[in-house]
Amino acid sequence: MKRERGGFPLLVIAVILLASSTHPQTKRTRPPQQRTRACPSGTAYGGCAACGTALSIKAQQDNVLKNRDGAPKSDTLKTLSVADMRNSANDKSFFPDMAVEVKGYVASVVAGGRESANCVRPYLRDITINIVASPREASDKRKHVVVEITPRWQTNLKLDDTSFEQMLQKVQRQLTGKWALFQGWMFYDAVHIAESESTNPGGESNWRATPWEIHPVTSYKLAETPRPRTGELSGRSSPDVAKARDSSARSSVARPRNARAEKNHSTTNLVGENCLSECADQFLDARRDCGSTNHGAIARRRCLRNAKQSKRDCRHGCEP
Repeated sequence: MKRERGGFPLLVIAVILLASSTHPQTKRTRPPQQRTRACPSGTAYGGCAACGTALSIKAQQDNVLKNRDGAPKSDTLKTLSVADMRNSANDKSFFPDMAVEVKGYVASVVAGGRESANCVRPYLRDITINIVASPREASDKRKHVVVEITPRWQTNLKLDDTSFEQMLQKVQRQLTGKWALFQGWMFYDAVHIAESESTNPGGESNWRATPWEIHPVTSYKLAETPRPRTGELSGRSSPDVAKARDSSARSSVARPRNARAEKNHSTTNLVGENCLSECADQFLDARRDCGSTNHGAIARRRCLRNAKQSKRDCRHGCEP
């Protein structure tokens, strides 16, 4: 009898262990309702809800904003410049429901990463376009303003999304190194506060100008190259512009004799003057941005130091 009573518990334990070993992954499987839960607002696209796969309410709300379907009405569009968007003094003047159009020089077009707004799916990825106020700012990522074409707007804009890589390459050929006009909705991507020059001046990891972006882009087209600015601010000419004009005046005293050389000489002077003028304007904009920041004195000094270095680099690029 003792053997029978002692053997019974061992038999039960063996059966339990055998049953658990036949279903080793049952507890690891994510409940289906977490993947397919209803989104309180927005419309799904490509099998992905507007909320995406975000878990927090704030992240879900941000994803719904990124996945907006409607295009802004033309009479509600506010025209901004790239400098307006990256100026931290304007941060409180922007809001997510703000419809805008911005003209900028396209520094680069890259593939967006996999994010919760697109359910982290490889076939649902944004096209990220980085724009600047001048071609000379293209290599300085701290000047880049981000605009995003989301998957649903890739379709709305008649882009062939059969192959994401081919679609991306087509947009790169179409826009990179050119001026373009973008329309869409403002969005504040707080995830990038520590990586933006306007909110973290002089940060070593900064790769963009501001957390504010156009997301989604609802329309874009190529635009005319803007005329060079005069370099005047508040009615006064900057020292760099004055130097350029004096240099041009002195060089005009001794012009080449033959007509062809004279034409080439005057063209070179014009290019040099416009280049120096643009460098001066960029520095004035950067200095104004540094002075408008709400951060401490150390951050402002670092911002000014970077602006001066950018000015030197720009002036160096103007040399023939």
